[in-house]
Amino acid sequence: LCPSLDSVPETLAPCPHFPQPALSVPHMPVDVLLLLDVSGSMQPHIERIADASETALRVLAPDDRVAIMLFDTRTRLKLPFHSEHGEISEKLHSILQSESFNGGTHITHALLDAANYVQKQGRLSARRAIVVLTDDETQDAQDEPGVEQALDEANAVLSFLRAPYAEDFVRGRSGPGGHGPRGGSGPIG
Repeated sequence: LCPSLDSVPETLAPCPHFPQPALSVPHMPVDVLLLLDVSGSMQPHIERIADASETALRVLAPDDRVAIMLFDTRTRLKLPFHSEHGEISEKLHSILQSESFNGGTHITHALLDAANYVQKQGRLSARRAIVVLTDDETQDAQDEPGVEQALDEANAVLSFLRAPYAEDFVRGRSGPGGHGPRGGSGPIG
């Protein structure tokens, strides 16, 4: 099972559905794509990520880069790979103002777009990672083999943070195991 946002509120945990090459190789820069679900249920979770971003970005080295991609029923790049960590935090906060948070969730399409972006824009000399934050309430067809192949071609690892469904999160309820209404996380979209 992939980790829930409840169980890893301030850390990034890998998803065992996909191979995880080590990200701790010394003296090698990192390119991280934040893939954020901005569907109707996700606003409180994006707010938590934006609020924690300044602290979280302090662990990055000066040559590490972060990009931000958003998705609901379509995918869009909000910030290309960037090493100015203050600007990254500002962009995360601006998402709360610029997004309507009322679309559906097409995870598979977003993961394929993210892998494609990392493959084309990630540095060959850098370790590459995609960190997806979603409630996993997907509305598109699942294609795990296609996503795995795209990640392999991008030479990227995937960390999957599953946020509890917003209605239950706001009410303080969770399912079995404390991971939201469904009690865990199913396969990647």
